[in-house]
Amino acid sequence: MYRRKDFLGVPVVDAATGRTLGRVQELVVDSAGGRVLGFLVATGASVAFLGWEDVTELGLGAVMVSRVDRPLQGVRTRSASRPGAGRLVGKPILTPDGRDLGVVEDLHFDPTGAVLAWEVSGGIVHDLLEGRNVMPAPAGAVLGDDAVLIAGGRGHAPAGPGANRARERRRRKGKGP
Repeated sequence: MYRRKDFLGVPVVDAATGRTLGRVQELVVDSAGGRVLGFLVATGASVAFLGWEDVTELGLGAVMVSRVDRPLQGVRTRSASRPGAGRLVGKPILTPDGRDLGVVEDLHFDPTGAVLAWEVSGGIVHDLLEGRNVMPAPAGAVLGDDAVLIAGGRGHAPAGPGANRARERRRRKGKGP
């Protein structure tokens, strides 16, 4: 199993020529957060998208690719390179009933690109005292612009590490316990 953070900054190397094409800047996941679509690669002054289908080997020393004379595709934004795709890391996880389960801090994925689990932070204090939680990647998640929505109504999703943070925000705003 691989973790997203293990690949940040790793060189992307063309397997046919040995030429370094750039360095991994971020993973791009599908709109449900269940599959890695590719990598955002820093190529000097620009950022390009490298599709998962071009990756021949994943190594912690290099991501090997087969480009066959195709340049990397430039992207307009750092957050997404395809419609419905984007960044999952750094977004809060919310349930339909508004519970805050924490913030996605890392992704665990297999060699096929399937996202298996999310590493969830409950904040610095929680992380220091109890460590980060690792939750299985939920089926049917919705990757929104500002948050990740997961299925599970009242009684279905455990109160996550972010629950205290959400309660404190509501208390400060005078909107409940």
